[in-house]
Amino acid sequence: MTHVILNFWNKASVVTYLLWAMILPWSLAGMQIGLGLTVLVTTFAVIVQKKFSPVSHPFTFFLVSYLLVRLLSALLSPQPMVSLNTVFHTDWPLLSIPVLLSAPLLPRDRKKILKALVFSSALLSIYAIHQFFSGTDIYRGRALAPMGHFFRATGAFDHYLTLAGSQLMIFFVGLGLIQAEMSNKKKMILTLSSVLVLLSVLATFGRSAWISIAVVGGLVVIFSGRRALRLAAVFIIIAVIALLVSIPEIQNRFLSSFELSQNADRLNLWKTSLRMISDKPLLGIGPGLFGKSFDTYKVPGTYGATGHPHNDYLNLAAASGILGLLAWLVMWGSWFYYSIKTYRNSFATFPDRPILLGIILSLVSIMVAAFFQCYYTDLENNICWCFLAILGLQATVTPGSSIEAGHF
Repeated sequence: MTHVILNFWNKASVVTYLLWAMILPWSLAGMQIGLGLTVLVTTFAVIVQKKFSPVSHPFTFFLVSYLLVRLLSALLSPQPMVSLNTVFHTDWPLLSIPVLLSAPLLPRDRKKILKALVFSSALLSIYAIHQFFSGTDIYRGRALAPMGHFFRATGAFDHYLTLAGSQLMIFFVGLGLIQAEMSNKKKMILTLSSVLVLLSVLATFGRSAWISIAVVGGLVVIFSGRRALRLAAVFIIIAVIALLVSIPEIQNRFLSSFELSQNADRLNLWKTSLRMISDKPLLGIGPGLFGKSFDTYKVPGTYGATGHPHNDYLNLAAASGILGLLAWLVMWGSWFYYSIKTYRNSFATFPDRPILLGIILSLVSIMVAAFFQCYYTDLENNICWCFLAILGLQATVTPGSSIEAGHF
């Protein structure tokens, strides 16, 4: 009877992860419900299995350190309640990580869950590509922003950059899954799905995501020891170049990234952010107060929007100071350290190694894109980011990985 109960909770945990994965590309409310259900079921599973001591992964120490700095910066800000609300709204998905690490999935389940994510994302991509040509968002009943003869796809989200960030991460997960498949037929299905996801990123006209794909694709070509992954990266680069040449709207949008006159608004925001950091270097002006403090620090010039600096690094440094930015960088730096260490370990299991590589590339890609846009403070992207971080960390606590649960 005990075995039956344990088996039930294990299966229930996998089902909630699957539901969470499938809804991630589609709905903010759905992904929050999926996250909550997954945490709830995992908690019950831990209690039933009597795993009362959760996995004490070293990443948790850096996570807690970051959250403490953020809370301190909020409490000492000119408007503590506004700042505390902003910290909670931005960082609450991180709180799920220690809980979900307490009952890691089996490698085959992680693979199944990530495949569900990629296939769901590919289905959304078909809709996004339709938006690119039609200019109609059927889901929200609105017309989309035109870009020449085409339109900026938003998928099921409210903004095109939200779609770009989400699909960017999922695209690289797809590349990792291709490496994890033995069947040529399954490889082809995953390849087609990944191509659709890539096209949806292009359909957003999100330059930050485009630049990230180019940078990470180039790194894969130079440093990857996997021949198939290098070939995939070369194919991506060739495909993107072909689209740049054949579609003037995409070409003009990409080239605008390198024209100073077309980026004056963003540069002025960055300069304004640096003024904030210079004035309050230690703990910042306070989370959530960028817009309220804008007039005090703004440099002369034009501005399209003044809610954030279009740069996650400057946004964190302005809001929570250099201490906040460093704590955030150290936290994610530790994630990369343990993930890469596991990937390089010859004892790591086969399904996890290529999948983990895909997740590593995924998080690298969003952190490159974060130089040009605030993705971390976009809750849809934040939850997707944490979802992938959780599954990546789970591979580091699987038996045979490079660190055993809870030890440096």
